Amino acid sequence: MTELLKPKNLSALTYQGFQRAQVNVSRDAQSHLCRELLHYWDRLRGAIAMPNLEDLKLDQLGSVASWLTLKEIKVAETGEVVYTNLYWGESLSQKLGFDGNNHDLSDYSGTRGGQAMSTIYGFVIEHVAPILSSGFLEFVEGCEDVGYEAIFLPLASKGSRFPSHIIAAYDFSYEPDLTATA
Repeated sequence: MTELLKPKNLSALTYQGFQRAQVNVSRDAQSHLCRELLHYWDRLRGAIAMPNLEDLKLDQLGSVASWLTLKEIKVAETGEVVYTNLYWGESLSQKLGFDGNNHDLSDYSGTRGGQAMSTIYGFVIEHVAPILSSGFLEFVEGCEDVGYEAIFLPLASKGSRFPSHIIAAYDFSYEPDLTATA
């Protein structure tokens, strides 16, 4: 695994772009969307660290699928890690005002937001564990005051021990606790 994919520690997230958000390794999601995705991910993985992408069936997630993103993790020739949306739920498009399908993270997030999200994805890759985030959606211009809870989960390609994809669920009905994120 390249050093670009290995952030130093989880507390660093607070200082790398998120002013009004919390990020942690956690399974304690408040959002039903996040909990449903986490339970599905747990069922798929069984006794292994993470499930295989090939086992993922979005139609088994019902209405939750409309709030999901599925990102492919690639390393460009320059060494930069690129996160490309292979799937972007319809409800995300409606809420955020754009269709993220087949777009890279850098296509729709500002530099600060892109760095913050890349840090979260790096933690997913490093910890091979659920990463839970809540706060305000600072990484999409025009949505800075939209509250959210999101969970980010790693997926492997069949036969690999390393994450090749990240699936995430977003719930925008979540009301962040500003005293906890200040």
